[in-house]
Amino acid sequence: MSDLASLDLIDKNLALHEEYPLGDLGSGQDFTTLGPAVCKGSFIPEVSNVDAIIAPEVLSGKQYTKESDVYSLGIIIYEVINGLPPYHDMAHEEFLAIKICHGLRPNFNIKVPQLIVDIFQQCVDAVPSKRPTVSYLHEKFDQWLSDFNNKD
Repeated sequence: MSDLASLDLIDKNLALHEEYPLGDLGSGQDFTTLGPAVCKGSFIPEVSNVDAIIAPEVLSGKQYTKESDVYSLGIIIYEVINGLPPYHDMAHEEFLAIKICHGLRPNFNIKVPQLIVDIFQQCVDAVPSKRPTVSYLHEKFDQWLSDFNNKD
């Protein structure tokens, strides 16, 4: 697992294969060149499904970090489990980015095991330093896979 922030962790860049978990990195929008902060009101683009994966601190004009990638991973976990993109039931307009910056997070519309809900909520915590590390998540996912494979 790399300690580098990908700057491009979005759902279309994921492949469901253990040897090649990410692909096509670098082809997405360069959010580091947006200019004024999205959530400060000076630059508010229409928010797309891709933008909805971007961490609120990045939408607020801060730099990408490993923690912002963990936020994106949390949103992708939501999308994979829920089967729908985040905020699928909301208009993706300029105010959605502001709502995300003020704490809006997607809710599961299906019954989901609490351990997955807990990981999701940790990943999308408003405070980046409270989000789990990639190493912790890797360890957790390996543990779940091992537990699943060892079921009788």
